[in-house]
Amino acid sequence: MRTSYARTAVLTLAIGLAGFAAGCGSHAAGSPEAAPPAAGTAAPPVLTGSSSPPPVAGTAGTPSAAGARTAGTAAPRANRGAAKAAAAQAGPVARCTGRDVTAELRIGKLAGGRQSAALTVRNTAAAPCELTGFPELQLLGHGYDPISTMVVHEGSSVPLRLASGATAWSSLSWATTPAADEHTGGCQPAASRLAVFVPSDQTEVDVDYSAGPICAHGRVEANAFRAGIPTA
Repeated sequence: MRTSYARTAVLTLAIGLAGFAAGCGSHAAGSPEAAPPAAGTAAPPVLTGSSSPPPVAGTAGTPSAAGARTAGTAAPRANRGAAKAAAAQAGPVARCTGRDVTAELRIGKLAGGRQSAALTVRNTAAAPCELTGFPELQLLGHGYDPISTMVVHEGSSVPLRLASGATAWSSLSWATTPAADEHTGGCQPAASRLAVFVPSDQTEVDVDYSAGPICAHGRVEANAFRAGIPTA
């Protein structure tokens, strides 16, 4: 009986050792992560830190493709609008007429038998207009009776573009002493009104006049219109 028991124990121990050896062998052969890297092969990089994933188009903080196109086209549209406005301002405009302007006569100094004055016109229309040349004038007596008037142009003129509300002016001068062929004691009747005509238009704009007779048969020397307001 002792011999049979000993044999059984030895057999059991041998079987157990064989199973253990088989298990170790299979683990070493079937587990690739346990195998060391082959010689000459670089080890895979190890990621460290907290690198963020690449942004997704359209998420907050990242402009979407549609947003980029919108931002890119806003400035050209604004530029086109400014270009159109500039072209409209630079384009040709109609001539100023008497319906577009008001007039004002300011009497200046009297010296050496000559009277000076400044005639100012203002564009009261909503749109700009072009004013080129010299004023035309007609002296008017009481009851609007015409009095002899002769306008003599002095100097040269340049085209003026009068914006709405802008002004231009012309300097005037005339003699206050009778010419040799005028009646002694006076030149001609004194006017009470002065009819003003802008160049190339027959629409009358009247202003008050109270500077006395204009001698030399109503001769008035007028300079071309210039932009701005009278300087003297």
